[in-house]
Amino acid sequence: MGGWAARRIEGHAARRDWFSYQARPDGSALARWRGLSDFTISADGATVRWRRLPRVTDEAYRGYLLPQVLSFSLLARGQEPLHGSAVAVDGGVIAFLGDCGLGKSSLTAAFLQAGYPLVTDDLLVLVRRGVGYTVEPGMPSIKLDPSVARRLLGALPGGPRMAPGAAKRIVSLPPSMSVRNPLPLRALYVLTRGRSVRITPVTQAAAFLEILRDAFNTVLLDSARLASQFRFARRLASTVRVRRLAYPRRLAGLERVREAVLEDLPPSRDPRHAGDPGQPLACSSVGT
Repeated sequence: MGGWAARRIEGHAARRDWFSYQARPDGSALARWRGLSDFTISADGATVRWRRLPRVTDEAYRGYLLPQVLSFSLLARGQEPLHGSAVAVDGGVIAFLGDCGLGKSSLTAAFLQAGYPLVTDDLLVLVRRGVGYTVEPGMPSIKLDPSVARRLLGALPGGPRMAPGAAKRIVSLPPSMSVRNPLPLRALYVLTRGRSVRITPVTQAAAFLEILRDAFNTVLLDSARLASQFRFARRLASTVRVRRLAYPRRLAGLERVREAVLEDLPPSRDPRHAGDPGQPLACSSVGT
């Protein structure tokens, strides 16, 4: 979930040392982060109850635990969240997908540095609208290593750790650096390592596989969820522009990567994509 695959065990439960998930006979579920918080999600995903322990900061709760548990709620309501980050460009959204450690949040921070507001970090929620998709805004925060945050967003104060023992910090953003309204999705960029900056088209079949690979929640693997996931991936792959973005993982080179992405975007023909890319739009949470 969110970049890691929890081990499935007997009784429809998934566990790691610090996380456990248990489906209940009435259709509800219990998700527990040991020492942090317990969540109970109703069968229809509409209600989430929790027990929060004192050691959890407000920022870590909203920026880390809440998006994790919302993935279960979204799946119960028929929505398939992806593990990605996104920014607003010319009134539309470009999103970055890829495994943990490939630099989704760092590249997103490079766009923030240039005045492009955050749409979401980590939990990417797409809603079908006509022939395309819109992206729901997430929390007004981004998870970054301290060195990346200082280099790209130096004026912002550092926040708490994403989780106990984690290197990344949760950096809260001011209203001018995030959006609060859903915006149309323009393109998906699948990140990979490379010796130079290179952007190439992705076939529909390859895009289908990448979308499956970047599911946010890898705990729920029952047949109904998998069928829904395949339908979603097929529709998205056949609808949205998907590109592969290869680049070296060097902090000093992120500006060049950002410019390559902006150059790759086709001119917008949708009137909804008009406006100042850095114009502040207010923020709201996803899945509520």
